[in-house]
Amino acid sequence: MRWAAAAVRHPRLTLAVWIVLTLILAVQGLSFGERITPSSLDVPGTSSARAQAVADRYFGTEASIPVVLEGPRAELDEQGPELAAALRANGGLRVLSPWDGGRLAPELRPRGSAALVLVAGQTRNTFASGIGKDVRTVVRARVQSPVRASMSGFSVIGGELKDASLRAAHDAERLAIPLLALILLLVFRSPIAALVPAIFGIAAVESGYGAVGLLGELRPISDVATALTSMMGLALGVDYSLLLVSRFREELARGLAPVDAATAAQRTAGRTVLFAGVTLLVAMLAAILLTPGDFLFSAAASVATVAIISMAGAFLAVPALLALLGTNLDRWRIGQAPLEGGRWAALAECVQRHRCFGAARPWPHWLCWACRRSRSTPARSMPGPCRPPALLGPRRSGLHRRWVQVGPRRSKSTSLPARARSRPRRACTRWHDGRPASRAGPRSRP
Repeated sequence: MRWAAAAVRHPRLTLAVWIVLTLILAVQGLSFGERITPSSLDVPGTSSARAQAVADRYFGTEASIPVVLEGPRAELDEQGPELAAALRANGGLRVLSPWDGGRLAPELRPRGSAALVLVAGQTRNTFASGIGKDVRTVVRARVQSPVRASMSGFSVIGGELKDASLRAAHDAERLAIPLLALILLLVFRSPIAALVPAIFGIAAVESGYGAVGLLGELRPISDVATALTSMMGLALGVDYSLLLVSRFREELARGLAPVDAATAAQRTAGRTVLFAGVTLLVAMLAAILLTPGDFLFSAAASVATVAIISMAGAFLAVPALLALLGTNLDRWRIGQAPLEGGRWAALAECVQRHRCFGAARPWPHWLCWACRRSRSTPARSMPGPCRPPALLGPRRSGLHRRWVQVGPRRSKSTSLPARARSRPRRACTRWHDGRPASRAGPRSRP
C-alpha cells in the first residue's frame, strides 16, 4: 500500500496530521457528557414501545419528579410554599403541592414533618436529565436546613447515572494508566519504548470521546458508551501499538536501518493490526444492524469507533514515530537485553514446534524441559518427568499406539513417532492400522 509506505517516508507530516486530528477530537470530547443520553429501557418493536409512542403522540413525553421535604413543621410550612412558587415560575413546569389545597392535600402531606411536591414537565426523553437539573437547581436554592429535600424520578436517576458513569470512567483511567505504564516498563525495560503504547492508548481514549460525542449528534448515544469508550480505547490503543513496537525492536536487532525496520514492522505487525481491527469492526457492524434499541447500538458504535481510531493510529502514526526515534527507542534501558535462546524462548519454540502436544501437556512439564534445555542438558540424561515428550501428530506421520508395561498386569497407553518402531519395549505394540508389531519385542536399552 503506497499510502502506508508514504506514512513512513514522511514521518513528520504523518505525526503532525495525527496530532492535529487527535487534538480536534479531544476538544470535542470535552462536551462528551452533554452529548450522550441516559440509558433508555424502550426496545423498538415491542408492545410497550408502541404504547409509549401512542402516548407521546397524543400527550407528549412528560417527566415526573417527586420532591420529598422533611423537617420541622414550622420550617416546612415556611419553605414549602416558597419552593412551589419558585418551581411554577420556571416556565414549562407544572407543580402540585399540599399547600395548594384540594382533596389531594392530605395525601401529599401524610404527617406534619413530611410533604411531597410533584413536578412534571415536557421533555424529549423520559430519561433526559435536563428537566431534572432545572428542578434540582431550584430546590438547592430554596430549601435550607433544617429542612431536607430528596428528589426522584427517571429524569433525576438518568442524569445521576450518566454523571456517575463519567466520574467512574475518569477515576478508572487515572488508576489504570499508571499501572499500565509500569507494566509496559517491565515488559520493554525502556521508558521510551514503554511510553509509545501508553501515549497512543491515551490518545485513543480522548479522541474516542470526541468521535462518539459527534456520533451522538446524529443518533442518541446512551451512557453505556462512556465505559466502553474508555476501556476499549485504552486496551486497543495500547495493544495495537505494542505489536508495532515489539516488531520494530526485533527488526532493529537484525541490523536493519530505522526506516527499514519501521517499514518491516508496518508490513508484518501492521497487517496483523488491520486484520484484528477489521474483524472487530465486522462483528460490531453486525451488532449495529441486528440489535434493536439505543443501548446495544451505543455499545457497538463506541467499540467500533475506538477500534478505527486505534487501528489507524497504530498502522500509520506508530511506524512514523518509530522511524523518527530509531535506536533512541531503547535509550535509558533498564538491565540487559534478553539473551537469544533463553528459557522462555526455548519454551515458546518448543510449543510452536509441537503444537498438538503443547495443548495437552501440563505446563510444568514444558517449563522443566525448557529450563533443562537452556542448560544444554542432553535429552537422554534427563529424568523421566523432564524428558522431552514423544511427539503427537496425525496418523499419516507414522505414529502408533503402544501399550507400555508399568507393573504387574498393568499397562498404559502412549504414542511414539515412527522412528521408535524398530525399538519396541516389552508388552504389545500395535501400529495405527491395528497390525500387531510384536508381543514381546527386545528389551529397550536402560
